Amino acid sequence: MIPFTGVSLFLLFFVVVSEGACPNGWMRHGQMCYHFSNEVENWASAKVICEAMKGQLVEIETAEENYFLGQQAKLNNHRNYWIALSDVIEEGIWVWMNTLTPVQFTQWHRNEPNNDGTENCVDLYPDGDWNDAKCRDNQYYICEKVDETTEIVGK
Repeated sequence: MIPFTGVSLFLLFFVVVSEGACPNGWMRHGQMCYHFSNEVENWASAKVICEAMKGQLVEIETAEENYFLGQQAKLNNHRNYWIALSDVIEEGIWVWMNTLTPVQFTQWHRNEPNNDGTENCVDLYPDGDWNDAKCRDNQYYICEKVDETTEIVGK
């Protein structure tokens, strides 16, 4: 057995911390952890469940993040997933409901949003495009949270 020195223990800790570790059932991408549900919920319930898991319904901020999420949705049996975008506060004004910030980046599917029958919540298609849908519909959902271990490195 090789004894660990103080330096080797530090290096082992640094490697483990710098790799990051998301909880079971979550996957890491960048500095974020994502959970792709295996059950369906309406939009409001999905938001509450993400918060109960100490995360939030996903807010997509960049094309790169959107591409990653779309690819994962494609790998997960081509499912649609709820995201945190809604215009429930004011029709036609799309806001991320966790932070109440207006959407900057969008990836709407052709002819969307179309508000077909009061569609105020948004789901992500497996190709990465977005669709407005009825909030009461049951869909899969994506939660996100910061991979807190990445914050330790550099402190």
